[in-house]
Amino acid sequence: MKFNLKPRAIRLRQQGFSISDIAKKLTIAESTVSLWCRKINLTNKQQKELENRTNRKLQNFFKLVKKQKEKRDKIKTKLFKIASKKTEKLSKRELFIAGVSLYWAEGFKHVAEGRIGFCNSDPTMMKFMIRFLNECLDVKNEEISPRLTVNQEFKDRVQNIEKFWADFLEIPINQFTKPFFQKARLVKHYEHPENYHGVLRIHVRKSSKLLLQMRGYLEGLKSFALKRNIS
Repeated sequence: MKFNLKPRAIRLRQQGFSISDIAKKLTIAESTVSLWCRKINLTNKQQKELENRTNRKLQNFFKLVKKQKEKRDKIKTKLFKIASKKTEKLSKRELFIAGVSLYWAEGFKHVAEGRIGFCNSDPTMMKFMIRFLNECLDVKNEEISPRLTVNQEFKDRVQNIEKFWADFLEIPINQFTKPFFQKARLVKHYEHPENYHGVLRIHVRKSSKLLLQMRGYLEGLKSFALKRNIS
């Protein structure tokens, strides 16, 4: 049955059709078409027309891909904006819950800890936590003691990195304690070292009572998590 298609394949090839086009038209393998038509040479004109058709197909394909990408990007942008608007404004109560939840994840909770403390490498997250401390726990910036941890590879940039944090968080650099240099067995090379800001730890001075309150807040969240019904 397949060999009955051979004359048609040859005629199509003689007319200047590509191997892949013939295979699609006759629903057979390209390798079969190539075998049948291996002795047929296209004229220069046919070869040029074939190249033009191939280029048009590629252009149409790229246009389709671009259109699909633009459609996906439009959907992504719309979803992103809708989601962003749901959290860009928080009431004080919502800020409180968000801050306590964040502390549950990244705050200092060891039983031996005696002060409120938080640690992260994300500057915006640290900014959020300080706003939580300011607005929900009445902690003033002058009560916050930051300490920078950096890879030893960046020891010569530590002053610039501290200045970045001080400016971004609006905390005077004279409140920073002595930085800690992380000694790694293997030297890590950063693709964009200019974006490296290390890890910042903050403590709230004389906050033992506040830490006890925080532990209570966390216990409340844990109790909520264990409840089966949400009111």
